Amino acid sequence: MMISMLSISGSPGVSTLALASAIHAPDDARSCLVEADPIGSSPTMAGYLKGARRLEENSVVNLVAPNQRGDLPAAFTSQLVPLTGDGRVGVLPGLVHAGQAYTARVLWGPLSDLLAEMSISGDNVVVDAGRVGHAYYPWPMVTAADVVALVVRSERAAVAAARAGLEAIRRTLEGNRSRAPLGVIVVESGPYAGREVAQALGLPLLASVPYDATGAGEYSHGATLTGMRRRRSTYITRAPKLWRSYRDFAGSHRPDWLVATDDGSIQ
Repeated sequence: MMISMLSISGSPGVSTLALASAIHAPDDARSCLVEADPIGSSPTMAGYLKGARRLEENSVVNLVAPNQRGDLPAAFTSQLVPLTGDGRVGVLPGLVHAGQAYTARVLWGPLSDLLAEMSISGDNVVVDAGRVGHAYYPWPMVTAADVVALVVRSERAAVAAARAGLEAIRRTLEGNRSRAPLGVIVVESGPYAGREVAQALGLPLLASVPYDATGAGEYSHGATLTGMRRRRSTYITRAPKLWRSYRDFAGSHRPDWLVATDDGSIQ
């Protein structure tokens, strides 16, 4: 399955959530995190891996030339950085800097096709698409997904901003006839419950995630929690259960712009 995560405003924790989702994806298949935020940098390389490798060595921008030569699949594999000892989980680090977004714009379509093929073959794919609104935003990486997740904090200002920008996302998905249902993942950092935020946005609730900065730090900063601190972390406890929510959502929702025909097919 391929899930693309994005935000409309602020920093609700998309990158941390995307990384946690990739690490805890079902272990019966490969798992890949793709950092496609056109703003650039790699939260995973700088945070989780603590800068252990230079970003220039492995980056999505390094796929532009191979794509032009028709060598994208092999180059994609070579650019992955392993996140687990067995190599089952890997990350394709993001752009080195924001100025490369223009160069990478021609890559988003072919790369989305490759990721969709990987998903069909059984791999788990998580795309960190960052904040919408950039001129060279990776929309093909979103419209090709099986599930699109808008990540929002449960705070009044965040919900208001999400409501203001939501229609643009809907129009893009519908205009591209995307088969991905759009749901909201609520980071419960404010006074509202996940279902309240989903209702305010008019979106189905994909998942609720507790706000736990200490636990999330294991993914965002490579922190190591042990003993009681780890057992009490609501974020660490919730993260391994997220993929089931994604699969259930994909199986029970479909975009309202797709119409079922008499033979049961979707158009």
